[in-house]
Amino acid sequence: DDSDGRHELRFYARYSYLTSIKKVKLSVTARPELRLFYNPDFTTFSRAEQFRTRFSCKASIPLNEAKTKKISTAAEILLATNKSNDGSWDKYQYGESRFTLYYSVTFPEDDIMLNFGYMNNLVGRTKPIDAHYIAFDITLLNPFTKHKAS
Repeated sequence: DDSDGRHELRFYARYSYLTSIKKVKLSVTARPELRLFYNPDFTTFSRAEQFRTRFSCKASIPLNEAKTKKISTAAEILLATNKSNDGSWDKYQYGESRFTLYYSVTFPEDDIMLNFGYMNNLVGRTKPIDAHYIAFDITLLNPFTKHKAS
């Protein structure tokens, strides 16, 4: 009952520009999002609404001719404004930055991709908190397509 936890509903759009320079794939993305927060019992959280925008730039480099192995890196900044209890919005400002480095291996015959990575998250402006994350992802590619019989 004394939990600091909260529920979050997130509505967003994603706008990306994709291009390539030689073998390097680049993407620049803007992602505006509206976040609604609720207490664990679904009553209104003290900070009920937030409008946040993410701007990111990602580069991906294949490591082999078949493009089944690659390295990718990204930088992302997040800006936000919060709605206060009196209904006014505070100043739209910088909130955090994220920097990532991933190694990916794709197994096309099994429609599986494995990602191993690292993220450095800098949260705050004047005295940022530095958080480090190690990630391992398993991605199922085309999970709803029928496989051909051997």
